[in-house]
Amino acid sequence: LLALVIALNSFFGAKELLQSDYFRRRNHLYDIWNIVDFFSLIMVYAYCLNVALKGAGAGSVVMGVVTTLLLTVKLLAYLRGFDHTGWLIAVLMQNFYDVRGFVIVLCSILFGFAVSLRLLLGDVEGECNVELDGVELMQDCDIDPYGSLPRSILSAFELTILGAYDQEIFAKSRETILTTIVFVLAVTVVLVVALNALIAVLSDSYSRVQENAIANRRKERASLIVEYLSLLPRRQRRQIEENTRYFHALLEADADGDLLVKHDDWKGGLNMLRKDLADLTEESEEMVQRSLDSLNNQFQKEMDTLRHEIRTTLSTMSQDIKEIKRLQNEGGIMLKGKNVSKAVNVVRSIGRHGEALFHMGDSSANSGDGADG
Repeated sequence: LLALVIALNSFFGAKELLQSDYFRRRNHLYDIWNIVDFFSLIMVYAYCLNVALKGAGAGSVVMGVVTTLLLTVKLLAYLRGFDHTGWLIAVLMQNFYDVRGFVIVLCSILFGFAVSLRLLLGDVEGECNVELDGVELMQDCDIDPYGSLPRSILSAFELTILGAYDQEIFAKSRETILTTIVFVLAVTVVLVVALNALIAVLSDSYSRVQENAIANRRKERASLIVEYLSLLPRRQRRQIEENTRYFHALLEADADGDLLVKHDDWKGGLNMLRKDLADLTEESEEMVQRSLDSLNNQFQKEMDTLRHEIRTTLSTMSQDIKEIKRLQNEGGIMLKGKNVSKAVNVVRSIGRHGEALFHMGDSSANSGDGADG
């Protein structure tokens, strides 16, 4: 079995050498997955060597645990190429990236409460149980929960994250009231506030990944394809690149030419809400535009009617003025023995002013039509 493990690890080692072009590619170790592959190879060799020297079952437990965890992460790297798991790997990677600052803040809070509880409960002993072993009484005592700083950190984690605690321990404290206050603060700050904030951050991260779920899934698969293409000879890679320089995609569209999205291609809650808001905004703009067009048409009709009435009135006035002018030229118009030429001039002046106002109204209406256009 040990020889089989070494053989498989050597195979993966040869693959890493080819992918890195014998470590001549400087950006090979910039990828987190390549780093995991590199360290997993070293740890497998080191653990196999340790087992070979000490014998089966006597290998280092620490090395075995670290190697197992690295191989687990390496297995996740190969799951990126499948439809049902690739997007989940992308979600997990985005989640870890988004909570990196939150983890620092949470660890700082946990450390502060762990030190506080260590000062308050450091002298409290663990719970002891007396058992009868045959004819002899045996006392079984638990480890002091806050007897040391590492144990205090673990107990604070169980208290704030898991909500597991022994209420009797707080009653044994010399500062019962202060211990209760610190306990309530720890549970409220971490278990209620911080963890709910963490859930909100993870939910937002999940939604952002799901906004481009198909693209993320294909990106993970493409990264694996590129990774394994590097194992091929350079001439064969160039031939594949030449043959796949262009490609055609047949996509379903509606009568307007818009692409149709499948029902299972969920785009995330925020993206769907954004799309609905955009549709509502577009519909509202169309309704407002139709209302403005209707009001504009109605206004134009009223203005046309008003222009026609003014034009008719001015035309009638112009004919009357011309008739009065003709009569004045023939001998004048006498009213009770007085000449009314001054009145004729006044009426003529009114007519000129009316025509000027009419032309100003036409020019204003034309400029208004141009602005509407």
